[in-house]
Order: sequence, then C-alpha cells, then structure tokens
Amino acid sequence: MIQLYIFTEKAHVGMMGSIMTSRIALAILLSTVAVFYTGFGEIFQTPKFFLLTGSTLILLCILAVRIVFVNRIPIPRIGLWTGFLALAVSSLITTVFSGSNISDQLNDPVASPWVFFSLALLSHFLQTASTRGATTLRYTYIILVSILSILSIYMYFGLGEIMFPASDILKDKLFTPVGNPYVLFALLVMAIPAILFSIQNAYRHTRDIDVGLYTIAGLLVLTGTAFLGIQLAQTASTSLLPLSSAWSILMESYKTFKNALVGVGLDNYISAFNAGRPAQLNTTPIWNLRFTSGPSLFFHIGATQGLVGIFAFSVFLINIVKSVKNNPAWYRFSTIFLAVLSLFIIQPHLALWTGLIFILLPLTKNSNSNHDAYLIIHQRWVAWVTASATILGCAILFIFWWRSLMGEIVFGQSLSAASNNDGKKTYEKQIQAIGYKPDKTAFHIAYSQTNISLANSIASQAENNLNTLTEEDKTLFSQLIQQAVREAKTATTLSPRNVLAWENQAKTYQAIAGVVTGSDQWAIASYQEAIKLDPTNPLLRMDLSGLFMRLGKFDEAIQELKTASYLKNDLANIHYNLAYAYGQTKAYYNQAVELKRTAALIDPSSEDAKKVEDTLKEVVIELNEQEKTSFSEIVTGIPAIDQIPLSTPKPEPVFEIEPKLDILPEEATTSSLPHPSPESTGGDETVEN
Repeated sequence: MIQLYIFTEKAHVGMMGSIMTSRIALAILLSTVAVFYTGFGEIFQTPKFFLLTGSTLILLCILAVRIVFVNRIPIPRIGLWTGFLALAVSSLITTVFSGSNISDQLNDPVASPWVFFSLALLSHFLQTASTRGATTLRYTYIILVSILSILSIYMYFGLGEIMFPASDILKDKLFTPVGNPYVLFALLVMAIPAILFSIQNAYRHTRDIDVGLYTIAGLLVLTGTAFLGIQLAQTASTSLLPLSSAWSILMESYKTFKNALVGVGLDNYISAFNAGRPAQLNTTPIWNLRFTSGPSLFFHIGATQGLVGIFAFSVFLINIVKSVKNNPAWYRFSTIFLAVLSLFIIQPHLALWTGLIFILLPLTKNSNSNHDAYLIIHQRWVAWVTASATILGCAILFIFWWRSLMGEIVFGQSLSAASNNDGKKTYEKQIQAIGYKPDKTAFHIAYSQTNISLANSIASQAENNLNTLTEEDKTLFSQLIQQAVREAKTATTLSPRNVLAWENQAKTYQAIAGVVTGSDQWAIASYQEAIKLDPTNPLLRMDLSGLFMRLGKFDEAIQELKTASYLKNDLANIHYNLAYAYGQTKAYYNQAVELKRTAALIDPSSEDAKKVEDTLKEVVIELNEQEKTSFSEIVTGIPAIDQIPLSTPKPEPVFEIEPKLDILPEEATTSSLPHPSPESTGGDETVEN
C-alpha cells in the first residue's frame, strides 16, 4: 500500500515543497521574529508562540489535504528538521515525566513540543523547496535584519522617546520587536557571513546593483550591531546570569536521578535556579533577580529536559554540521561557528530558533545530496484515512490552542484594567481567563492578589470593626477572602515546585492575618516551603522574620535574619531589622553592633544615616563599660554601596478587623501542606549560619 521512492529535486518541484507552501512557511518564520502584541501579558514571545503554533496547524491541514490529491508524502534528507524533531521528542518526554504542570509546559514559548514540532515542520517544507527557494530564504533574512538594524539605530538616537513618550516599552532604547536585545544582537551577527557571501556572489556574476544593495545592507547591520553592542555592554552585568553560575545550577539539579534524566520541567527553570543558585550570586548586582530561563539554550535545555534534552541537543548540533556542505569554506565554517556559539551563550528565545533556520537552511540546499525521498500511497483509502486522522488531530489541538490563546488575551485585558485601577473589570477578566485556562498557575496567583486588593478596599471602610459594614459588604468581604485563599492554594497545588506560588500563598495569608483566625500560622508554613525551594534568598527570610515579630517570636525572627545576613551581608535593611529584633529582646550590645553595620552600609549624609545615628546613641547608653569598650573596637569591614531606604519590620497585617473570621483549619503546620518532592527541588537543605 505504501512504498518509499527516491527522486531528484526536480522530480518533485510543485509537490509538497511547492512555491505556495514554502511561502506560507517563510511568512510564519518572519512572524516569529518581528511580531509582538501589547494585548498579551507578555507581549513578545507569547504572540510569537501562538502565531507559530496556530499557523503550523493550518499548514499541517494543508499537508493532509494534499496527501489525498497527490498520494505521496515528501521525506527530505536528514537536516535541521530531524534535529528539531529530536528536540520535540525530548521535550514531550519531559512534559509527561517531569512532574511539572503539563499545561504550563505545553505553552512554554521556548522549548515546548509544540514549538519544536512546528519548527521541524517548517524546516521540512522549506528544505523540500527548490534551491532557488533557499536562496530566497537568505535574501529575505538579509532584508529582515537590515530593517531591524535601522530600527535599532533609530531607537539608539531616541526615536522611541519622541514617537511613544507615554509607553515605557516602546520608548526604551533597547526596544526591538524581536523581544530580546541580546537575541537581536545574535541575529545581526549571524547575518554577516550571509551578507558577505551575497556580495561575493553578486560581484562574481557582475551584478553591480546587487553588490551595492548588499553593501548597504552590510553597513546597516554592522552599524546596528555596533550601537546595540555598546548598550548591551553596559547592561550585561545587571541582567544576565553568568555562565559559571548556570553550570553550578545545572550540576546541582543533576544530583537527583529524575532531574538528571528528564529535567525539572520545560517551564520550570526557575525551580532549578532557586534550588541550585550559588550563594555568591548575592554579592552581585543580580542578587535579587529570579531567572525563569537559562543564560543560553544549552543550559536551559540541560536543566529543564535533563540528559534526554542534552542528547536531543547533541543530535541537533550534529545535524547542523552534517547538513551544511559544498559551500565556500569561509562561509560554511563562519556560519556554523556563529550558530553553535549562539546556542551556548545567547538567552533562550523563539526568535533565535527562527534565526538559525534562516541562516542554516540556505547552506543545506547546495549539498551534493540533492535527492529527497517520499512515500507513495497506492491505496486511495489509506490517503483518506491519513488525511482525516491528521485533520482530526489538528482540530483537537486547535481547541486547546484557541482556549490558551483566549486565556492569554483576556488575562492581558485584566492587567490593562488593573493598570487603570479598574478593580471590577480586573476581577471579571481574570475569572474569564481562568475559565479558558483553569490549569494556568499564573492566572490563579494574579486572581488571588486581585481578591486581596478588593477585600482591602472594603476593609478600609470598616474602621477596624466588621460590624460597621453592611450585610452585603460583610458577605462580599468574606467571599473575597475565601477566594483569595482558594486561588493561592490552587496555584501551589498546580505547581508545587513553583516558589512564586508559595510566596504568593504566604503573602496572602499574611495579608489576612488580622482578619482570619490562624492565617498567620499558615503564612509561616508557606514561607518555610518557599525557603526550601529558594534556600539562598535573603528576602524570603526577611519576610518570615517580620511575621515572627508580629507573633512576638523574636528569637525565631533573629535566627532568620542572621541567616539572611549570612546570605547577603551587605544589605543594610537586614542589619537594621536585626537590630530592631535584638532591641525587642533587650540584647543591646548586639543591637548596637547591627546598627553600626547598618551605618557603614548607607550614605552618611542621608536621612536614614541620621536616624540610625540617633538610635545608636540611645542604645549605647544602655551598654555597660566593658560592652562600650568592646563596641568601640568593632570594625565593620563592609563597604558602603547603594541601598534601598531603611524600614523597620511591618508586623501588622494589611488590614485588621474585629471580630475575626474563622474560615481556616484550626492548626497549620508544614506537614499539613502539600510538599514539593526532594527529588524535584534538589533536597530540603537550607543555608545554616
């Protein structure tokens, strides 16, 4: 019924690699580089993801229909498409077996099975196109990077500030429709060999006009690259995760068998980062950043997909090298070098995968191996069954795609409403978003925060007495509180290894501690779970210490602050809070020491410095002579750096009302909460002082 035949490239021109199909594939590729949409919560990769996957479903349906008419399926030689297919398989294995939220993984715009399968299919269509079509691919890419270079140059000179003064995104000098300036830099650099080759080729054939056009394109790209590089050099240290830290994180995640085999989950790099982040990162400018993706595709795939992903990544690299043949050596080697280098040093991004297709596919078309194969289907009913099954599968996937798309659009509308202080619309839109995507963790986190904000608005009218509210407001207030708790717990249930979900749950309980009996104990337990997932984060321990202080547990607060100080010894607010806690226990010598350390870290001419100095004078009076002598000999040895304004702990909840509501279990302990498994977090150890 089905036989495999080998034909030359000319034999199947007009078949599956037709001009129409290849042009559709080319248009889809262009969209994944240049498209952005401010209607989404994340305006760059999210619209690119949905446009890529949705368009690919349509393209797959076209493939199915053509099978019925021509009774054959093209199978191009091994190339980029097989590399992407290997990555699709590895990401699918991770999605099923990693234990992370499946829905969130399928919607990951960088490394989901949808993305890799779509890229494999597009590469398949373009690879079966004619050699002329591959040349068009290179020319299109040169035009694209030229336009992006012009935009980058104009943004450097402040065009965005002039045209879009009210938009923080569009007036940014580093704005690019690509969505990531580092990725844009890589796309521009990778285009240089193609431009030089095009100039050489045009000169050889005495096409003077083409030589001039390509020269202009080259100058634009070089200028755009230079201006962009100048800006990126100034921001790299404050925005990029060092590769050495990424290696430590990767090795730490591999200490458990499951993580080593299938990774932590496609959308869950942040859990690997938090669990394996070296403590020395707290001494760098990025100490308070959480990275949701690795610093490069290699480190990202290695952590999120484990050794299965590393194997697929290796297959992809091998296919790059093997499929690029019979081109000028300098062009071939420089392109391969830049492509492979980008995989190891440039941040993960959908546009980067697209750029690799643009620069590598034209080289594969000049290979000696210009014979592709395709399957001949002799039985008509087999073609109909194949086409019907494909279309049915696409229809099912389209439903999932449509609900995901609408969920993101409606959620984006809720964020827009929130920025306009429209609480009612924010609330309603987030309910709709959850209706479309009930298993999206981020939606539940946002909805819980919205409920807390609305409850706070009602509480501000109550003047600390629940009885001053109308019955309708009392009912609504109670409902909002219960919904906030429910949504926060739903988020941790959906993603038990997501530290953001646990931190949100802790803050939710902390906010209602003055309203709901027992919520402070649940807040403590939630913070403890968050700390297990992010053990080197000093801010979580500061938040927990403030909660302990509210309960009068100053010894526990001091222990948390001492650990926070050990993790980040140059943060003035930690020492200031520790001094406050020591003062509450009348440990005046320790309080004085911490105030002295605080003073050493802040600007001596600031208001904070005067406040610390006045407090220190009062504390020194309480010291005995021996303590005063010892205190005067203390040298902090901590250099003053830029600090956030000092603040004493805020032990009080967001709002407080009497009588309190009793809507939670009587006792909240860590054992009563769902635990992330030690396998997935890299263990439960915390940093000891």
